Amino acid sequence: MANEEGSVIRKHASIKTPDAPERIRDSDFVSVYANQSQVTSSPFDFRLTFSEMQPDQRGEVQVHERVAVVMAPMHAKALNMLLGTNIQRHEQAFGEINIDRILKLAETAPDNEENAAPPLRLESE
Repeated sequence: MANEEGSVIRKHASIKTPDAPERIRDSDFVSVYANQSQVTSSPFDFRLTFSEMQPDQRGEVQVHERVAVVMAPMHAKALNMLLGTNIQRHEQAFGEINIDRILKLAETAPDNEENAAPPLRLESE
């Protein structure tokens, strides 16, 4: 399956369109730093919430939600493939990304959304 996804990415990445749209950055564009994220979904969309975990003055960890991005399931799957490809390239250039520490922190992070589905977690099978 991974080979099939990789070939789809390469196929679409190599498509050159003569009328490629010009990329224009909106005046209200924002760039945020996130060291914590949460993914929830419904049959209609995926919601990615990006947050920053920081210790407060007492040394207790707080999660500051910065931005949420909502997208269609088809776009979320395409983003997943794109991220996977870029992570592979990054690891080839800089070495394996170890996420053990992040997973331990994620288990202790507070969940601020009372009615949200639990975040998707990476688990080994």
